[in-house]
Amino acid sequence: MSRRMAVDIGTFSMTLRYWRLVHGWTEEELARRATITLRRSGATERMTAAWIRVMEQRAAAVLGTISVQRLMALADALEVSVDTLAPEAARALGWQTRDAARDPGP
Repeated sequence: MSRRMAVDIGTFSMTLRYWRLVHGWTEEELARRATITLRRSGATERMTAAWIRVMEQRAAAVLGTISVQRLMALADALEVSVDTLAPEAARALGWQTRDAARDPGP
């Protein structure tokens, strides 16, 4: 089972939908592309258009988590960073975020 990360589902939902529409893709097309990425990473699961719709409609708000594999597959398919989709998950994983890259610190 893949590790799950907490995400701000409201921000994640809007960002996911925004980037899907920027590419001009349907939920089916994004699911197909993300499934290809999942399979390349060795996962046997697939992403479905129904799951994409649930995420975009914030129906998963009660859960508030997403598998790291799915998050990475979506970011790869949309050609954006994980930080773009879920900055809190990127920080929790110890990945450099856009905010950290801009702030040189003390």
